[in-house]
Amino acid sequence: MNHFYIIHGDDIAASRQYLSQLKQQLSSQYQPLQLEGKQVALEQIRQAVESSSLFGQTKLLIIENLHSQPASKRSKQLLSYLASKQDHPIILWEKKTLTAAQLKPFKKAQVKKFNLPVLIFKFLDQFGQPRPQPAIKLTQQAVQHHPPELLFSLLIKRVRQILILLTADAQTLKSVDRLADWQVKKIQQQSRVRPAQYWLDLHQKLFDYDHARKTSQPGLELGQLFIHWWLE
Repeated sequence: MNHFYIIHGDDIAASRQYLSQLKQQLSSQYQPLQLEGKQVALEQIRQAVESSSLFGQTKLLIIENLHSQPASKRSKQLLSYLASKQDHPIILWEKKTLTAAQLKPFKKAQVKKFNLPVLIFKFLDQFGQPRPQPAIKLTQQAVQHHPPELLFSLLIKRVRQILILLTADAQTLKSVDRLADWQVKKIQQQSRVRPAQYWLDLHQKLFDYDHARKTSQPGLELGQLFIHWWLE
């Protein structure tokens, strides 16, 4: 059976869990070797693929976020080499959703995609909208079905993206987060429903809560805070 995997998608918690389970499952057959796409060199990958461990085990190569690196001669060489080694046990894990064009060279790979539920995107998109009651109801549903800590981290990311748009431009956001045009357009539309000061204040509230949480200071639960911010 082919053990070349590509794991990708917005639901990082679910894809991480799957990666951990897969790594544990394959560890009885192969020796895992974890590498970071930002730092790995072609020679490292070649040596791992073409050599065995001291005990004669084939190495299971796990590379994270290789597709997330800026396009360059180096990244093209790495991906081209990996595409030619799809009979080797390799796992490519990505923190984002890959495009059809990015997946095309890996026809033999077992592709596992983990998308965030639609409810989470609705929760993120509704921040800043002028009608609080529908947003509060949606927030309550999101908190009921998903970990508040996940919603909090994703909200921080969304507000950061909006602030990048307000202080720089769309091209900067695309290059920083590697977003598609339609994603940038959606965030642009959200950024315009409120003045810049609203997003700056929300960013400060998120920062203050995160600091209080890390220093064990008492305060409202996250689910309550989401609604409290809406009613202010």
